[in-house]
Amino acid sequence: LTVNPLNQPGRYKLDGQWLDFAASNLETIHVQGEADVFVQYRETYWGPVVTGIVQDIFPGEEYAVRRVPFDDPFKDTSTALVNMYRAGSVDSFFDTLEGWTWPSVNLVFADESGRVGYSVAGSLPVRNPALELAGVIAQDGSLTSSDWLDLLPHVLVPHVVDPAAGFVFSANHRPVGSWYPIPIRLGSGGSGDTFRSRRLRELLAAASQQLISPQQIFEMHHDVVSVAGRDLSEIGLWLKNHGVVLSLDAKRALQELGPWYQAGASVDNSVRGTLVVWFLNLSFRLQDAGPELISIYGGGETGLNLFLKQTLAKIRNVPAINLRSSEIAYVDRVLSDAVRKAQLVGPTTIWQSWYQQNVQTIHVPRWTSLEGFPSLAPGPGVLMGPFRAADNHTLLSPLRQSYTQFVELGSRKAPLSVAPPGVAEPVSVHDLDQVILWQSEQLKYSPLTQAELEQLGPVQWTLL
Repeated sequence: LTVNPLNQPGRYKLDGQWLDFAASNLETIHVQGEADVFVQYRETYWGPVVTGIVQDIFPGEEYAVRRVPFDDPFKDTSTALVNMYRAGSVDSFFDTLEGWTWPSVNLVFADESGRVGYSVAGSLPVRNPALELAGVIAQDGSLTSSDWLDLLPHVLVPHVVDPAAGFVFSANHRPVGSWYPIPIRLGSGGSGDTFRSRRLRELLAAASQQLISPQQIFEMHHDVVSVAGRDLSEIGLWLKNHGVVLSLDAKRALQELGPWYQAGASVDNSVRGTLVVWFLNLSFRLQDAGPELISIYGGGETGLNLFLKQTLAKIRNVPAINLRSSEIAYVDRVLSDAVRKAQLVGPTTIWQSWYQQNVQTIHVPRWTSLEGFPSLAPGPGVLMGPFRAADNHTLLSPLRQSYTQFVELGSRKAPLSVAPPGVAEPVSVHDLDQVILWQSEQLKYSPLTQAELEQLGPVQWTLL
């Protein structure tokens, strides 16, 4: 916002005019066990003033937020949910998603005829492409030209029904090809594949030659293959076997990674190469990959995935296509750094115990808020583990796993579920009821019918 507290107190500038803050009032927040907190609430053309929760601001700056669902408080996603339950086909289900405004989610769906679909759901602002990083960084709030152009019409949201591959899935990767011309921000994974989406696609594609069974889907949930470690190992071994000069540390890393790669590339602490994989730097930033690779592949997880996919295609081609010197240098550097860090653990005889204590056993924060504010239960969190695999971008990923339910449709088998501790509120005495199941990768029977619920016997609730 543009403000001038001295000459225009209580106002902000918009298109050359000074406007009063709307709904400017002092609100009282009662904090249990502490003194009341007083917050000055103000509204603007854009929405509420949020200066108090913006980081790294300069004195005198003011910020407002333009955001769904504040844009239209009269729209309610719950109305869409009712219509979704009533839908009888993938087509009618997709139509109901027009009423889903917030939060934005990835949805996969199917009907009893065997048709499948995927769609982004949620109101998506279309931002002015002339603005710099609109939707990523703050824009000039003194001009209405910084506003959204519109909300994306439902029929144009990224979606697919009955794709040629025969399956749909989502692992927070880019939901539509780069040909998509509308300037919407697609969030994490918005530039391409994530490690988990690549692995999921591999498993589904391998299984899709025949009808995929529910058990196969269940087993995918427990997959602990490290895609990044596997691919970097294959590229490094190819370079070594084809006479490319590598550093001594890179060769030492490949001595560890070779047996791990041949054993299936799982980060389950059974092969020592797992330790080197844990220390691989997968950030793929400018300081890691260098300007040439970043300009070609982009940065972050999606950029690294693109680099890995294209590099593997080069070395698997007949005849193989030589890699750039910058690509060879990057692989050498990542492998060398990882093995040096792994060596700091100590003698090779203690690697499994170190990995179990420092990687597979973790402190899980209890009931941090959905907005990322500190835990409602003070302390370092709950020490849990050892897990079979740490959070290494694998499909089985304890730190990213939320409520899980497995339902075999068309079967009399009861649904299975598990609810690990994690991002939720409020704090409850039942926070840790299912931790043992979660740690051991098990699910529990979930009664859903009236008869099943009655079999559990009476439950007494005390309302406070």
